[in-house]
Amino acid sequence: MTNKNWQHAPIWNGKFSPINAAFLILTPALSVALIPVYLHVNGWHWGYFFIFSAMTWLTSLGITAGYHRQFSHQSYDCNRVVKFLYLIFGAGALQNSALKWSSDHRYHHRFVDKEGDPYNINRGFFYAHMGWIFYKDPEERTYDNIRDLLKDPLVLWQDKYYLPIAVTTGFVLPTFLGYLCGYPFAGFLFGGLFRTVFVHHGTFFINSMAHVLGNQPYSTKVTARDSWITALFSNGEGFHNFHHVFANDYRNGIAWYHWDPSKWLIWSLNKFGFSSNLTRTPDWQIYKAKLENTHEQLPKAQSELALQCHQQLEALKANIEEKIQQLAKLRREFPSRETKIRQRYFRKRLNAESAALKRTWREYKTLAQLTRQLEH
Repeated sequence: MTNKNWQHAPIWNGKFSPINAAFLILTPALSVALIPVYLHVNGWHWGYFFIFSAMTWLTSLGITAGYHRQFSHQSYDCNRVVKFLYLIFGAGALQNSALKWSSDHRYHHRFVDKEGDPYNINRGFFYAHMGWIFYKDPEERTYDNIRDLLKDPLVLWQDKYYLPIAVTTGFVLPTFLGYLCGYPFAGFLFGGLFRTVFVHHGTFFINSMAHVLGNQPYSTKVTARDSWITALFSNGEGFHNFHHVFANDYRNGIAWYHWDPSKWLIWSLNKFGFSSNLTRTPDWQIYKAKLENTHEQLPKAQSELALQCHQQLEALKANIEEKIQQLAKLRREFPSRETKIRQRYFRKRLNAESAALKRTWREYKTLAQLTRQLEH
């Protein structure tokens, strides 16, 4: 994302868009008004929840695993069938075409927290959440940042026919599913209207809440934060501080226990041969970012005990940096084309070095927390 043709940041203060504003206001208003009335008249049926859940997962993953991690960041490759499904169900999320969405998102990463950021959190929570959509695109904006996508015929096809695809997938499909179950309007109401609102705000939370709620273990240079709460609403996109530091990683939540269905979907597709070239940030790079960020945030020593802690932290930091260099060297030297015995030997060395690095990092982190407590 360093294309010289889009170094200039467009000023995101275009003219008011009554269509966008009306859609974002009326869809939740109609949901709130119609759902209680419908349930009062027709009662509850678990089929409503099934249609809502199915459409939510399909359209939401179309955005997170498709629009975001595949098209915007190209953190992995997938075959044309999967790409087609991403484009179909991503359109059903009613968040514009993959072409437009990806361009906006690349601008967000290129100019995060600055004037060129379409959903700049510094312009207020509401603006970052959805207020920016109330306005038309700046007149001076270009699409030079998605030249790779402009060469993809499937992406161009979806952009050309975005509206009919979006309406068909987002509203006609759930209505048809409801019809098959005997309640077409419920399919429209729960799988179409309310689901659109739910998926909208789940995505919008990444632009707003993920920049104000949570911690910043990898960098404080941007407002992005990691939060498991935000991740729950967004298929794992809430580990946003990691994402802004390592944007090309196909994961957002890197720990096995992190809620990241998008990561699990991509990994599963890879196991069945539907995706490939998954970009995964090496562990040593992640530790390096955490080490540098934590060290920068250490308070100045105000006491003799704190000074001793700082000296120990400096020694541990040097130890960790040495282990990082060793691990990086082993990664580069891994004999991918040699015998399995040779590979097994290298893998044992890698695991041993990784375990040693993890132990030293835990020791550093504990001492850093103690040092902060001493200075408070």
